[in-house]
Amino acid sequence: MNKKILIFIIIFTLILLSCLTFVIISTFNKPSEEEPTKLSFENVTNNINNTLTECNDISLNSINTNYNEPKISPNAYITFYKYYKKCGHMTKEKIHITDNLVNLTEDELQKVYKDWQINKFTSSNIELYKEFEGSCGEHYLVKTTNGFITVYILNDDNSVELKETTNIAVKYLSIEDMNELENGVVLYGNEELNSYIENFE
Repeated sequence: MNKKILIFIIIFTLILLSCLTFVIISTFNKPSEEEPTKLSFENVTNNINNTLTECNDISLNSINTNYNEPKISPNAYITFYKYYKKCGHMTKEKIHITDNLVNLTEDELQKVYKDWQINKFTSSNIELYKEFEGSCGEHYLVKTTNGFITVYILNDDNSVELKETTNIAVKYLSIEDMNELENGVVLYGNEELNSYIENFE
């Protein structure tokens, strides 16, 4: 059950109990004008029922006024965290919310992303998490091919797949960099790859 709904139910119950206690005490301490020494059971019951009705109306209005469940705004961002068990890496992708998700509550979003765990939910910022069995697909091998720096994708089975051949000629690099690239440099993530290539540009 949603925590907010549970809190309001507790508040509602406390209000009803307070009202009921007040009515009983007031009725017993205030005798009828017609019969100062006698207490009418019917009057007590009527007073209790009337007060309970009033308390019920007040509590429901309070719940309707105060309970405002957050919904996704059109300007919100959603971040996907993906953990890959084989390589132990976590990828992060932040995108602007799509139109079909605007105005959804947390429960409604969970139905859309059934296999994902919601780590954070506000009207403007959402974070989702999921684990995957394989590798992240962002493992790269950088080496020299035909005199130029070339980038390969390292697959789960350790095979390589050509990603990009740069226009950076190896002959202009230092001896140390040449030897390193000759043996091949393994990098993880696009940021690390781009940073490494930029050192030679």
